[in-house]
Amino acid sequence: MNQDRRRTHCPDGRPLYRVGEIPDHLATQTMLKRMRRRPADSQEPAGTLFYHGNKHAPLYEVAAAVALPELTGKTLARWTAARTCARCGSTSEHPIGIWHDRRLCDGCSRAERLAEVRPSQLALRLAAVDWARRIVAAPDAAVLACITVDRWRGPLHLYGVGFDGTVLLDITAAGKQTGGIPPVVTPGDAVHADEPLHVLTDLVGQRQFVHHTVQSDGRGWNTHSVTPVERLLDGIYDLDWDKRSRLLDLCRTRGPEHGTDNYEDRWRHWLCRPNPSVHWPSRGDSCLEYSVATAPTARRLAEDMLAGVRAIAADEHPDGPAACPVLPESGLEPCGSTDVTPSGVCPAHQQIEEADRG
Repeated sequence: MNQDRRRTHCPDGRPLYRVGEIPDHLATQTMLKRMRRRPADSQEPAGTLFYHGNKHAPLYEVAAAVALPELTGKTLARWTAARTCARCGSTSEHPIGIWHDRRLCDGCSRAERLAEVRPSQLALRLAAVDWARRIVAAPDAAVLACITVDRWRGPLHLYGVGFDGTVLLDITAAGKQTGGIPPVVTPGDAVHADEPLHVLTDLVGQRQFVHHTVQSDGRGWNTHSVTPVERLLDGIYDLDWDKRSRLLDLCRTRGPEHGTDNYEDRWRHWLCRPNPSVHWPSRGDSCLEYSVATAPTARRLAEDMLAGVRAIAADEHPDGPAACPVLPESGLEPCGSTDVTPSGVCPAHQQIEEADRG
């Protein structure tokens, strides 16, 4: 037998199929049993299934197979229950998989997985909305954006603007070039990184900042949770370590370095959608999209941040208003109450969950 024929026919000369290639009119004995059929006494295999390494199983014509005796009583009840979805009541020719001790069809299983992660997603969304509303209502709120092409060599473009439109900072900084680091082309008006650092630290305590940094890795633009002050400190190679630590501690406790005011995280928490294949919320897409060929500006980044914070505060979510996602014991219609607590469910279902935990 030549090589090509060995791939399409078994040693007995029957057509050879692999998993996923079996035609509808053929079935193994196990598949026939699930259909309540069996091969006839004189029925010969019409093909061969090749699976799991070098194992083979005969395939039979379904139309020529013999029907098994009808099931009755408890046996019929078990047979039917194994092929009936406990949530929607639909039936299948084959046994339905078990999810959380119940047999659920693919659609209902996905719906339950979504319902499980939705409260966590809604809790993140509601926390982001509360944060954005506090930011917008604060009289000293502002955003601080930083664009850097190279982490270690600059230049960095810093732009700070208040929610009232007042520009607080618009500086291009360049880190000091020291031994072994090739020079980079920086704008003629670029200042040393320690100059805007002093201006920025003076603003700490006077303003409530929302911060964000975008850095190029040579292939595109990536967002980072590293804050503008930390990026500036990376560019000051001759800064005393104790002074560096004191500046970081000051900023982290008083203003733009505070982790909860990281714009990227808050945006993703607000926009995240649940992933039905896992048991935790997936991160949402960022609204900050930049071209690889054209470097973004810190001003454009700040404008996007201002618009994003306002959208979060208004809760203009593409999925509509937040609603309780808890499903009943059967059916696919969720609770839908818009009175959602910070835990992501309505007060009634929150009481039920607390009672179950207690």
